Amino acid sequence: ARRRIRADPSIITSHTVMIIDMSGSMGKADMNGHSSRARGVYTDVATVLEMRDSRETKIRCEPISWELYNDLVDVAGEGGARRHGNYLPAFRAAFEVLSRYAHAQCALSLFFF
Repeated sequence: ARRRIRADPSIITSHTVMIIDMSGSMGKADMNGHSSRARGVYTDVATVLEMRDSRETKIRCEPISWELYNDLVDVAGEGGARRHGNYLPAFRAAFEVLSRYAHAQCALSLFFF
């Protein structure tokens, strides 16, 4: 994918930019289970839902890693767009997943493409 994008940037359909705070305060060791705040940032996870007539969970709570990338490649190759889009079940499922893992130290995000 990287080669194709470098060769033709016009194929990019979305671009997500993440700003990760790596300032001095991120060196503090005040996050449970992590040696520093900076180390805790990289325990982020992603869930991928597909929406058609109903919603389908393709990837659930997968840590951001090369394994997630491989899963995304696999999901992208499974098939194309078909049927109608049913927004409500997809949004319900998204909010259900987000609330299941919500806690005071977890930043929640929802992207809709």
